[in-house]
Amino acid sequence: MRLQNEENTACLSLTPALGTEIGAILERRRFEVMLKEGQSAEALAGFERLFAANPDTVNAAGVCRSLRALGRFDDALRFIDARLSETPDDNQLKREKYWLLFEGGFKVAKKAEDLELLLAYAETLLTLDDSPRSVNIIALSVFSLARSRARHDIVLDWTNRVIPSTLSTKPRSVDGRKIPSDRERFACHAVQCRLALGLSEEARQISLETVRLFPRSVDFSRWAALALAAAGKTAEAVVELIPLAEQARNRWYIRADLARLQLESGDIEAAWQSATKAAAGPGETKLKVNLYALLANIAITRNDIQAAVSHVELAWAIREREGWSVPGGLLELATSCGVVKPGDLDAALAKSRSCWVADSHCDNSSMREGIVKVLLAGHGNAFITPVDGGKDVFVQANDLPLDCREVGTRIRFISVTSFDTARQRESERAVRVIRADLPESKAA
Repeated sequence: MRLQNEENTACLSLTPALGTEIGAILERRRFEVMLKEGQSAEALAGFERLFAANPDTVNAAGVCRSLRALGRFDDALRFIDARLSETPDDNQLKREKYWLLFEGGFKVAKKAEDLELLLAYAETLLTLDDSPRSVNIIALSVFSLARSRARHDIVLDWTNRVIPSTLSTKPRSVDGRKIPSDRERFACHAVQCRLALGLSEEARQISLETVRLFPRSVDFSRWAALALAAAGKTAEAVVELIPLAEQARNRWYIRADLARLQLESGDIEAAWQSATKAAAGPGETKLKVNLYALLANIAITRNDIQAAVSHVELAWAIREREGWSVPGGLLELATSCGVVKPGDLDAALAKSRSCWVADSHCDNSSMREGIVKVLLAGHGNAFITPVDGGKDVFVQANDLPLDCREVGTRIRFISVTSFDTARQRESERAVRVIRADLPESKAA
């Protein structure tokens, strides 16, 4: 080994220029390691020394990356612009400026939800790198912010810039949470902006293409049907949604879509059945606020004023509790059925629940009796022990009236097939719960 080192030293002494170059290479690598290990200040000092000795592109890039790692974006920008003024076509320097602007400007604008600034940075970035990869990275960030501002025109513009085949179809994991692939995220924004802008034919085409790529993604089948409805083909849309609603019973909003279209087509009873199934299905109460307004509308059409009142009061109470504005359509419904203020949320929910055809989820529609076995602390949920035997039945807090929330209370209920999202399987739960000493008609 000693002889080998002596030979290497001798070789380098015979070629001093080569030896100096190799030394610089090794130093650069050492400074790159420093950057990766978070020693940015030390790396900057090293790269600045190398650049002073040899102001080439590689050393300039090292100085720029070090300044960027230190958060000195303005200094880095001035430095890189000075270099680009000398060599404007240097692709490596352009790439350094691209990532400098991306981290120091584009990401900051996105975090601040400044759409105007985000778009300005986006256009500047594309002057430095307009490759499909660059367009995809930028577009996926623009989509979310523009859509949150209902700027469907901006989303449309950027979806037209993307080449879908260049997007990954593999789902990703972020902080242990699985998120859709870039291709699915793109398609979601592309479809929804086109639906909002009345481009129903394009929306349906993109939806159907995405269904072929991701056949288990129910939402794109749903959007394909909604695009049909938007094109004036309501009856055909209903035909597509009916089996979809049965296939995805845990997606209450698909039944809500179906109910709305059935109401539009004049099939009032079918609309009522679909809407009540959606209301009785799994899902957070506040997310169903528009469904309750739809139920009120259907109830008025059925001349069921009592049901209309309870659902108007419920929708209004939810909006008041959440601090949401009350849309004009809901106020019109309230006026038409004589409601002048939001109702008590729990009372309105209990009255509305009595209208829902919860027993449509199972073949056995008869009331069962049971005893409240245990209340789950912090949730309000409970388990019921049926008097006719069998496993304990889970009941959600929203389905358990206030007068039944005591262990040992004898109650009547209906067992329905639900969907356990945690275990991703069907399960049994209790709905239409009433005290056993009340007449059964109170739960009808």
